[in-house]
Amino acid sequence: MNQRIKLKNNQGRKGFTLLELMLVIGLMVIFATLTIPYGMDFYRSRAVEEQTRTISNILSRAQSHAITGKEDSNWGVMFFHEQGEYVFFKGVRYSERDTVYDQTFKSSGGVSTEGITEIVFEKNTGDPKVYTSE
Repeated sequence: MNQRIKLKNNQGRKGFTLLELMLVIGLMVIFATLTIPYGMDFYRSRAVEEQTRTISNILSRAQSHAITGKEDSNWGVMFFHEQGEYVFFKGVRYSERDTVYDQTFKSSGGVSTEGITEIVFEKNTGDPKVYTSE
């Protein structure tokens, strides 16, 4: 008979108490509050690394095209900081470029650039000419 009573008592208790639920929710809020800033910093640093790698690859491509004398021309990259864009182009300057070869890229993850506005690599040598917005 004692066994039967124990079964009824165990079966009668289903779910969690309000105190237990509040404790678990409170711990989850504390955990989220402590980890979200680190997660955001991690996301931002990855976005900056990705954007840096992309811009580096495009600059290397422009320099490589210039060194090999592709299309018998200089090659460069123009940065539009306010729009968060940069353009890979063929020509002595962006304003004198051959628009057929333009390739426009967008900055990702809220990353922006500033300072240098245009880099042009000399045909055959690959030497860079840097222009700023001054």
